[in-house]
Amino acid sequence: MARRERALASILAAATIIGVAATQKYSNFNLPSNPDIHRIDQADVAEKAKSYLGAPYSVDRSKGMVCTDVYVESAGLTETLIEAARTHPEQYSPFNERLVTFSQNIAFVAERLGVVQFDNTPENPQFPRRIQNVLSFQASNGTFTANPHAAVNPGYAVYFSQDSSGVPSHMGVVESVSPDGRPNDILHASSTAGKVIQESLVSILGKGYQVAGYGHLPLSGKFSK
Repeated sequence: MARRERALASILAAATIIGVAATQKYSNFNLPSNPDIHRIDQADVAEKAKSYLGAPYSVDRSKGMVCTDVYVESAGLTETLIEAARTHPEQYSPFNERLVTFSQNIAFVAERLGVVQFDNTPENPQFPRRIQNVLSFQASNGTFTANPHAAVNPGYAVYFSQDSSGVPSHMGVVESVSPDGRPNDILHASSTAGKVIQESLVSILGKGYQVAGYGHLPLSGKFSK
């Protein structure tokens, strides 16, 4: 990612549009454990998510919820995500990862020019509401798996993609599972329904989604291979 930023910054500098953008060196790391997170049980996450059933869908947090809000709020991760990004900013991409690579590059240049403002920093109120940041947090903690067939528990986050890229564009909370740990019902904020709903995984997959992975709270769950 650092190489990509340097290349784009060099192009901008060569064009005498703006100077070389500052870059960071990206590396893997393990976030320090947060004792407050460990007080929340996975089952509690599912129960809390149920309390949001019927809440309106809205990108305006004062008026409703988007899909990430259901999980982040239920798991109590808002402040934890912000603090993690402040402590380890190198783990959180400045690019809009929901775009294809070419479009990411264009958006990056446009942001440096001030044409658009993605601003994926913890100071942005939208930061904990973006799927890529929730995913980055869980991946860095080792609590994310891209295995769509992993055995899970109620309260786990489930990520969905809608194309072959596998990049998550939607997420929800696992409400119930079968005896072998496969999700039955999902709690999620649906833009189509206009509110937070309970829906079977089969129904969601029937709408063209694929499971892109699962995540759980640190030290509160373990994935089966």
